[in-house]
Amino acid sequence: MIEVKNLNYLHILKNLNFNIKENSITGIIGKNGSGKTTLLRLLAGFIKPENGEIFLNGTNIIEFSTKHIARNLVYIPQKITINYDIKVKEFLFFSRYAWADSQKKSDNLIMEALEKVDMKNYINSNCRVLSGGEMAKIMLASAIVQQSPVWVLDEPTAFLDPKSEVDFFKMLKKSVNNKTVIIVTHNLFHIFKTATHIISLKDGEVIYDKKTELYNENDLLNVYNVKFNMKKQGDKLICYPES
Repeated sequence: MIEVKNLNYLHILKNLNFNIKENSITGIIGKNGSGKTTLLRLLAGFIKPENGEIFLNGTNIIEFSTKHIARNLVYIPQKITINYDIKVKEFLFFSRYAWADSQKKSDNLIMEALEKVDMKNYINSNCRVLSGGEMAKIMLASAIVQQSPVWVLDEPTAFLDPKSEVDFFKMLKKSVNNKTVIIVTHNLFHIFKTATHIISLKDGEVIYDKKTELYNENDLLNVYNVKFNMKKQGDKLICYPES
């Protein structure tokens, strides 16, 4: 699905090589400044590699038009600030810009997406006055509406309270059937319960690229320079830093 070859960007990313399988959830972790957001922006086509290549379904993404990328990949940033008046329905309608749809089809997709994220009653609400948790759900709805097979999420719960964060990850898992998801987060508790595969960055390099269940405490110590406790809960790993 996604293949990264010898990827370099300025002094930030250094010779990255990895593959992301179709219909998987991949976490990208690492300390602040390790290059996570830059990597996502490269994957989304917002910036171009200094050297190296990124392939989506066998095609180099630099050959894609903006609309073609939008039909194949949706990007959710760390935080979106809306300082103008726009209704939720109108905001979500823009997620369909890459498709030549009828108004009826777009309306149906928007309503279905809002139902999935439990925000149906907010369809005529003003985005500018929504809370952080509510807006996070709307951004998740926008990804559903866009109907792209690849989702790229950059710390989508960074500014949420614990309950909103739990709700977001629950809704994410319910919404990503037959999707390829790449998510950057500092919340290791949630990503180890959600992701099937985790890539670790340190100083702009990939130091680990393996299945989630193969990670251990020494790996996380190397990534973050902090000791973690890890334990099994069913078929998932639970991890948390030592105080």
